[in-house]
Amino acid sequence: MSGAIAHVPAAGQSTWLDYISRTLITSGRLALKVLATGGVYLGGGIAPAIPSVLRDGRFLKVFQRKGRFGDLLSHVPVHVIVCRAALIAVAIRGLESSALTEAIPGGETNEQ
Repeated sequence: MSGAIAHVPAAGQSTWLDYISRTLITSGRLALKVLATGGVYLGGGIAPAIPSVLRDGRFLKVFQRKGRFGDLLSHVPVHVIVCRAALIAVAIRGLESSALTEAIPGGETNEQ
């Protein structure tokens, strides 16, 4: 068990583990939606704090448990971003790219 979870009172550990499972379920769904065959990158404050939990085979199975698409997800690598500077760079890139798009009536965007 990760040091981060070991400090959570026993009563809260199941909630904590449920949160991690739900995060991986959602990550798996998103990976399928966008066909992220190059990999999924988890960032933020929680993922880097619990690497041993994420390496646990149980949680990777939660990510991959998608019925007939499970085999596809079993080949998608899952990475944890541990460098805060990388997260900031990704956020800046997202802001820059959203500034480069122009909204078109009907919800579509047009790259300039």
